[in-house]
Amino acid sequence: MYKDNEGKVIGALIIGRDISAIKKREKERIDFENNLELNVQQKTAELIIANKELAFRNEEKDKRAAELIIANKELLFQNEEKEKRANELIIANNELLFQNEEKDKRAAELVLANKELLFQTAEKADRAAELMIADKELAFQNEEKADRAAELVIANKELAFQNEEKDKRAAELIIANKELVFQNEEISYISYHDFLTGLFNRIYFEQEKKRLEASDQLPISIIMGDINGLKLVNDGFGHSKGDELLVEISRILKSCCRKEDIISRIGGDEFGIILPQTDTSSAQLVCNRISDTCNKYALKGSSICPSISLGHATKNMRSETLDSIFMTAEENMARHKLLERKSIHSSIIASIKAIMFEKSQETEEHAERMVQLSKSIGMAMSLSEKQLNELELLSTLHDIGKMGVSAEILSKPGKLSDKEWVEIRKHPEVGFRIAQATPELVPIADFILYHHERWDGRGYPHGLRGEKIPLLSRIVSIVDAFDAMTNDRAYRLAMTKEKAIEEIKINSGTQFDPKVSRVFIENVLGQKWEQVS
Repeated sequence: MYKDNEGKVIGALIIGRDISAIKKREKERIDFENNLELNVQQKTAELIIANKELAFRNEEKDKRAAELIIANKELLFQNEEKEKRANELIIANNELLFQNEEKDKRAAELVLANKELLFQTAEKADRAAELMIADKELAFQNEEKADRAAELVIANKELAFQNEEKDKRAAELIIANKELVFQNEEISYISYHDFLTGLFNRIYFEQEKKRLEASDQLPISIIMGDINGLKLVNDGFGHSKGDELLVEISRILKSCCRKEDIISRIGGDEFGIILPQTDTSSAQLVCNRISDTCNKYALKGSSICPSISLGHATKNMRSETLDSIFMTAEENMARHKLLERKSIHSSIIASIKAIMFEKSQETEEHAERMVQLSKSIGMAMSLSEKQLNELELLSTLHDIGKMGVSAEILSKPGKLSDKEWVEIRKHPEVGFRIAQATPELVPIADFILYHHERWDGRGYPHGLRGEKIPLLSRIVSIVDAFDAMTNDRAYRLAMTKEKAIEEIKINSGTQFDPKVSRVFIENVLGQKWEQVS
């Protein structure tokens, strides 16, 4: 509460903080972590299946190798048997030849020879049968050998394929592990950094406060900073320009601090800096360095200069807590902002003018003519100093809402379409919202809203009639119309001063306040009302 010298309450200061961006970032981080956890689970399941498949193939490979060893041993045994059978056949043939030769010699022993011959013949038949069986078996073994050789070729190919698959799986595992490491690093970075500025975020700031709380790095200073006019830049230039302002402020803070200092964005337009082993005087020097850099700096492509209110506090004893130091720094920042209110006010008003002249096609000369003529009417009507100041500000910024209208419509040389007129008619309401969101313009917000109302109630946006329209809005309405008529516009050439005066009188009582019209013509323009045709 603000009180005068007699203790009477005359005002109040209310401070709020928009944490929508923080909540949005937290939700995005949680969604990202959930998606990452699902991806990791899927990759893990795929790796388990791949490992089981590889183990199964290795078992099959071992079975095939064992079968090949057995087949090779069996083939060797069969070859040895074959050689034995061949030797026996040679001996049998030699024996038969010997017996035929002995036949002539053994004539005397014919009986025995015949018996022996019968016996040998029977043996010969048996040997022949055995030889045929041996030949068949040898043929079968050769076929088996060919089949085993074919199977061995197939097994070798399958083994080579399995080895290739194994190498592929190993390569996939290496890639998956690298990707997992990268994702973990990225998650860690996102968890502790602000997405827009790259500075540390509130989470990291609080963790560092806890860590330094028990450290021996005294003295520890904390600097709190709050950007001036960020909402104005967002509304006037768009949020992309506001983001650019945040990034540039972040760069300024980093350039003015040491590497070991912890610089964090802890709110939408708030920054916190922890300076280990830094006393109060050194912290003040850092604040001065930041302010000086902001004063010398200009954002590219506009005349908006970064402005930030700063406050600092220092922990000198272990008994003090960094939370209390943080609160003290915030209080000092708020006090500093209040003490510099007039300077900040002037800076913001200058920024608003720069934005309007840049985006609304209005010129500084038009604004100066509006101020001069409006103040002349106000002085002729004996308005108060407060009203004259508000009238001067209103004359300059009454069309601030045109910042929301496209340049193509504002500079169109021909007749506007119905759709384009709808857009043009929105600018008083857009201007009202911008003024309501800017504390320095709140006193003239209603005047901006109603400066296109008509005396007969046919104006916009609310169709107010007569004295229900604020006086300052009625004054600006006449002056704006007169200046528009007497200066070239994209859609027509200027008319003479005399013709413009006639138009003001003709529309007095319908479009314009008749009393203000008469004061304007007689007291400001120096024409007798009755002499105007």
